[in-house]
Amino acid sequence: MLGFSERGSNASRVHAQPNVDTIHNLDGELTSTVLPGISVLDRTELGSLKLHDEHDWDYIRVIERISSTVFSFFCVRVDIGKQLVAVAPLFRLEYRIDDALGEWAKPGANWLARRLPGLVKVPALIMGNPFLDECPIGIPAHLSIRERCSYFGAFLDAMSDSTKKNGTGILAIKDIADRDAAWAHEVLTKRGFSRIPSLPVAELPVRFGSLDEYFAGLSSKVRADLRRKLRRSKAIRSEVRDTIDGLEEKIIDLYRQTQARRKADYPGFDEVPAELFREVLEGSHGKAHLRLCWLEDELVCFNIFIHSGDKIIGKYLGMNYSFVREHNLYFVNWLAMVQYAIANGVKSIQVGQTAYGVKVKLGCEIHPSWVYFKHTGKIRGPLFRLFAPLASYAQSDPDLGRLNQRSPNKP
Repeated sequence: MLGFSERGSNASRVHAQPNVDTIHNLDGELTSTVLPGISVLDRTELGSLKLHDEHDWDYIRVIERISSTVFSFFCVRVDIGKQLVAVAPLFRLEYRIDDALGEWAKPGANWLARRLPGLVKVPALIMGNPFLDECPIGIPAHLSIRERCSYFGAFLDAMSDSTKKNGTGILAIKDIADRDAAWAHEVLTKRGFSRIPSLPVAELPVRFGSLDEYFAGLSSKVRADLRRKLRRSKAIRSEVRDTIDGLEEKIIDLYRQTQARRKADYPGFDEVPAELFREVLEGSHGKAHLRLCWLEDELVCFNIFIHSGDKIIGKYLGMNYSFVREHNLYFVNWLAMVQYAIANGVKSIQVGQTAYGVKVKLGCEIHPSWVYFKHTGKIRGPLFRLFAPLASYAQSDPDLGRLNQRSPNKP
C-alpha cells in the first residue's frame, strides 16, 4: 500500500505540554525555541527558507489539526536575531520501548508492562512526524555542512532542554534519510544518540516518457504480467478528483479493509483519524488529489496522493478486497499513477514503506532511513545503548526481510 496504514493503538495521549523554552547556542548568535506546532508559524515566513520539501509543511499543518488520541504536536525553530533560519516538526507520545525489538521481545515486555509499566512505556519527544515517511529537517540545503550541523545542534539542544522540564525519557529522530544522516550523524553521536535502521522508503524514478518505455525497463516476466493484468482490468474506470464530498464513508471503509490486511505491525504510529482524508484534501493548497477506481457504479479503490512540483508522494490507499484479485486493483492504481506522472512531467513517485518486494519488481529504488534515539535516564540510558544493536523496525516487515535475504546490499 502507499504510505501509512491505520490500526488501533493502546497508547494514550501525553497531555503534558513542553514549555516554550529558549536556549542560546555557544556562539551567542542562534536561539532555538520549542513551540506548540508548525501551525503557529506564518506560511510566508516558512516559505522564506526556500526548502526543497515545501509540500510537507502544508501536510504537517493538516496533521496538527486532527483529533489525535496518541500524539501531541510541536515544532522547534532556530533564529538568528529575529530571522527564522531553520525549523523542524516535533511530536510526543508514550512509546513502548519494545516496539523496535520485534515479536521475540513481546512476551517479556508484556509481562514487564503489567508489573512495572514505567519501564516499558516512556514519554518520548521525537523530531519528525508520525504521518511522514521521512523526517523533514527544515534547514536550507544550500548551506555549508558546518552551518547545517550548527542549526541541527540547536534543534537538539532545545529538545533536550524541554525534556528536562517535562520529564520526557526518550529523545529521538524519526526516519532521517540517508542523505541527511551523512552530515548529521556526527552531531547526533556526540550528543549520545544511538541509531537503528528504520523502514526504508520506496521511490520510482520516472525516467521514461511513455508507458511502453516504462514497461521496457522491467523484467520480461513482470512486463508480460502487467500487460496481462491491464487486459483483464479494462472494466475498471479511473478518475482524479480534488474533493471527497459524498464518498467519505465509502473511502474510510476501503481504507479499513486495506489496513486490516497489512503484514507488518507498527504499534503507536498507525493512528489515522477518520477526518484526516477530508482535512488533507481541503488543507493542501491544491497539492493533494484523490484517485478513484470504479467498476461500473461501485467504488472499488482509492488513492490519496500529493503532487508538488516534479514529485508525487503516495499517502493512502484503500481497496475492496472482493475485487482485488479479479480486477488487479493494486496494479491498476499503480499504472494509473505512472501514467499521471508521465502526463504531468513528474520525475519521481514516492510510494512509502510497505510491500517492498512488489515495488522493487515494479522498478522502485529503496532508500535507507534511520531512527536515532537516546534515553535521558542514568540507568535506562546505558541499557538503551546496550540493546540498540538488537533493534530494527525493518525486522517487523516480512517483505523487507525477504528482500534483504535476496539482495544483501539492500538496506
